[in-house]
Amino acid sequence: QQPGELTTAAELRETVMAEKRKAIASLPADRYPLLVASAVALTSCDDEDGYYQFGIDLFVAGVEGMLRRR
Repeated sequence: QQPGELTTAAELRETVMAEKRKAIASLPADRYPLLVASAVALTSCDDEDGYYQFGIDLFVAGVEGMLRRR
């Protein structure tokens, strides 16, 4: 299973992700150029372990940052 789609059946995953990719890509490019350019990256995950590790690292860095501000 891929991040963000834990309840989607494996056989439907690519269809769901293709629909999401299409929706992002159909946004007005003049208003959302970076989102449109990132449609594939936002709807795929080549490194699931890295994805989760980054999320954990980001969370921990945020908690540490909040503690330093106190």
